[in-house]
Amino acid sequence: MAGRGRLQRNERFFGQAAASASGDAGAEAKVRRAFQRCAESGVLNLSGQNLKGDLPASICGFQERNHGLRTGGSSIPSPRSTSPTTRSSVSRPRSAGLRSAPRSWPCRTPCRRLPAELFTELPLKQLNFRQNQLVALPPGEALACAEQLVELVLSENQLSCLPAELFDLPSLEVLEVSGNSVAGLSDHEWGCSRLRRLDLSQNALGPRLPSRGLHRCSVLRELSLAGNTLEELGETFVLPPQHAWRTSLVSLDLSANRLGPSLRISGLEALDCLQVSSNRISSLELGGRFPRLSALVAQSNQISEFPAALLPDTAPNLATLDLMNNDLNSLPPELGLNQALKRIQLAGNPIRRPSRRSCSGAAPRTSRGSSAAASRAASAGPRRPPPRRTARRCCCARRPRVAS
Repeated sequence: MAGRGRLQRNERFFGQAAASASGDAGAEAKVRRAFQRCAESGVLNLSGQNLKGDLPASICGFQERNHGLRTGGSSIPSPRSTSPTTRSSVSRPRSAGLRSAPRSWPCRTPCRRLPAELFTELPLKQLNFRQNQLVALPPGEALACAEQLVELVLSENQLSCLPAELFDLPSLEVLEVSGNSVAGLSDHEWGCSRLRRLDLSQNALGPRLPSRGLHRCSVLRELSLAGNTLEELGETFVLPPQHAWRTSLVSLDLSANRLGPSLRISGLEALDCLQVSSNRISSLELGGRFPRLSALVAQSNQISEFPAALLPDTAPNLATLDLMNNDLNSLPPELGLNQALKRIQLAGNPIRRPSRRSCSGAAPRTSRGSSAAASRAASAGPRRPPPRRTARRCCCARRPRVAS
C-alpha cells in the first residue's frame, strides 16, 4: 500500500541472534579482545559479561604478541607453546614484553579460579575481584611472586581458606576478605609488616583467633572481625607498654560474635571507634586511658556495670555512647561532666530514672575551690514548684437574685 512505510532491517535483533548462535565461541573471542586491549591500555574490565569457567591462563601470551606487533618485531609465541626450538629462539628476556602490563586488575566476572600467571607474570599492585564465585586462590608459590601487590580485595566470594604465603607479601597494605567462608588463619609469624587495613568480617573464624601472626602487623590501623564465631580472644587486645598497636590501631570491630562473658581491652591509646555489639558480654573490662575514643557501640549484650574507663577522666573525647539492650541499672554521676558527649542511647535497660547529675551534660566543669558548693547544689535535687494560687472572688461580684 502507498500509506505503509518501508520495512527496515532490525540490526539489533539480528545482532543478538548471531551472538546467541555463536555461544561459547563469541564469549571466548570477547575475552581475547579484552586481554588484547588490556595489553595496550593497561586496563582489564570484564564486568557484566556473565562469563563462566576460569580466566584464560595465556595472559602473558597476549601481552607478548601485542608487544611484538607494536614494536614491529616478530611476535613471540604464547607460554602454552611447548616447542623447545621456539622458546630458545627468543633473544630478549621474557619480562621485556611486560612494559605496559596492567597496574590494576578490576574484574567482577563470576570466575571460580584465578590463573597463576596473574601473579607470576604481571607486576600487579591492585587486584579487585569482588562479588564473584571464587572458590580458591592460586598455589602459594604463585602468590609469593606478587611482591609489588599493595591492595587485594576478595570480598563476597566463596573462599574457604587463605594460603599462608598471602600473609608474607612485603608490600601488602590493604586486605579485604569479607563475605567468604574462611574458617581459620595461619598461626605462623606474618611477614606483611606494612598491612594497614584488614577486613575479615562475615566469615567463619573461631572459636579462637591466632594472635601471634596478627601482632606482627605493627602499623595496623583498621581491623574488622565482625560476623564470625569467635568465643575467646584471650590477651589479644591486652597490650604491653611497648606494643606498636598502642599508637597505630584506630578502629576495632568485634560485633556479631560469641564473645563473653568478659572482654578485656587495654592499652589502645589511639583507638577512635570500638564496636562490640551483639555478643554475650556481661563485663566489659577496659583498662588504661582512651584519650582519642569518640564512639563506643556495645548494644545487645548483657553488660550490668558501667565501664569506669568511659568516664571523662579517661575518655574525654567520647561523643557517641550506645548501650542499648543491656542490663544497666544506673549510670555514674560523673558521666554528666563530659562536655564532648553528644549522643547516648540507653533504651532496653532496666534504668527507671537516670539521675539529674548524669543527664546534665551541659554543666560547666567546676574548679577546685567551688567543687564542694557545686556538689551540694547538685545533690539538693530538683526544686519544688511554688504553691498554686487560687483566684479570690470579688466582694462586689453580682449575686444571684433571691425570689420573694
